[in-house]
Order: sequence, then structure tokens, then C-alpha cells
Amino acid sequence: MKLYELTESYNQIKELDLTEEEQQSLLDNVEGSIEDKVENVVKVIKDNEGTIEAIKNEVSRLNQMKASLTSKNDSLKRYIDTSMQIIDKDKLSAGLFKISYRKSSSLTITDESLIPVQFIKIVPETKVVDRVELKKFMKDNHVEGAVVKNKKNLQIK
Repeated sequence: MKLYELTESYNQIKELDLTEEEQQSLLDNVEGSIEDKVENVVKVIKDNEGTIEAIKNEVSRLNQMKASLTSKNDSLKRYIDTSMQIIDKDKLSAGLFKISYRKSSSLTITDESLIPVQFIKIVPETKVVDRVELKKFMKDNHVEGAVVKNKKNLQIK
């Protein structure tokens, strides 16, 4: 029987019109079965807790491995980048792979109060710089309070 069925039987026995001795005998039998069921359910819970802990530890181990490999890859990319800069190459064909630089730029706001009003968006109760439009504008113009930094990022295909 399932735990909920045993519980239901226990309640039904309490409702029966039996002598106290008969009722207690039946209740003791059902109660013993309930205790066995509860013990088995608790065993499942404890087993699950152990599995959860093992999974948590494995996730931690895998995250550490991921961080280590990411760090190694970053270091190897810097190694290639440095070598390409020394030999003054922007593109390189290395067997199956093509290595080149992708140009990118980032916008840094140094003083928001100096940014022209045309690049300010009003979001409910907040002023926000429209960074995309400002960056486009700054390709050909200078704006006080903002700096565009051009970068070359190593790209491996």
C-alpha cells in the first residue's frame, strides 16, 4: 500500500465503531506499516541528498576545469597575438586555420554632463546616453566627455 492509502486506512479505523482493544490492534498494524513506509521514503530522501552533494561537487570541479582551460586559451591567444605583432602581420594562414584581427571599438563616457543633448535618451525618470548613436557620431566628430578606443581583436577561424 502507498503511504497516503495507509494514512487513509488509519483515519477510517478511527471512525469505526469498534471496541477500544480491537481498534488499537488495527491501528497498531497500520501504524507499523506507516512507519515502514516513512522510513523507506526518508531513505530515498537521504540517497537524493547524497546524489545532490555529489552533483554539486562535480559542477564545482567542472567549473574549475572550465576556468583553467579558458585561462590557458587566453594565454595561448596572447602568445599568437604577440608573435603576429612582432612579425607585423595582420593575417596569417596556419594550415587549417586563418588568424586575423577584427577591428572593434569601445565607448567610454568620461563626463556625461558634456554629452550633447541629442545623444541623451529619457527613460522613465532617468537620463541615459544613447551609446550606439554617440559612437556612430564620434567616427567623424569629437565630443567632449566621451572617448572611443579602437582595438584589434584576434580572430581564429
